Amino acid sequence: MDATFHLELASCLCVTTVLSSGSVPASAARAASTWGETLANCRGQSIMERKRRDEPNHMVIYATACHILSDRRVLLIKKSPELFGGGKWSVLGGKMRTDESPEQACIREVFEESGLFVSDLKYHGVLEFLFGTEGESNWVVHAFSTGSFHGRLTESAEGILRWIEFDEIPYEEMWADNKHWFPLLLEGKTFHGRFLFNKEGTKLLDFKIDAEKSQK
Repeated sequence: MDATFHLELASCLCVTTVLSSGSVPASAARAASTWGETLANCRGQSIMERKRRDEPNHMVIYATACHILSDRRVLLIKKSPELFGGGKWSVLGGKMRTDESPEQACIREVFEESGLFVSDLKYHGVLEFLFGTEGESNWVVHAFSTGSFHGRLTESAEGILRWIEFDEIPYEEMWADNKHWFPLLLEGKTFHGRFLFNKEGTKLLDFKIDAEKSQK
């Protein structure tokens, strides 16, 4: 990854956050409460500080993406048509709340979308998405993977859930950036990606990915 990535990790200050109240099991809250100073939380706070300083007038959405892996399969969701990204396949995840760390948001979003409780999250890095303007990152997404989960798989209003074989991942039915970084994650690598879409999000105009060696 680039030098900025490492400098931000070295200099950021992390604080413990409290899991939001809601429908997440108490076991999730106990697990997340120990994650105040993780790589993801440290990286996330560093990015927020940089954007508040350099882009004070830009609205940035912070989110998570959780790749649940089992027997060379990944759990995907086909988003409901009325939602952002409707009709596309993606992994589980969504927007972070202001009082959540990336891990906490990841646990909550997975539970809300699937009924599963995930643990032992592996952090893979950050994906920055820009729509129409090169100076503004509209979305900053923390990417995780895990093979540790339990619970009863239950679909929600978010969309249809399916276990998909690694060699059958429907990249042509996903956001156009996925085919550039998803294989890196499946190889256990960490990365920092930046993707520029047109304003409508229908065409990937440019991208850059810095990847590190496998963590496996």
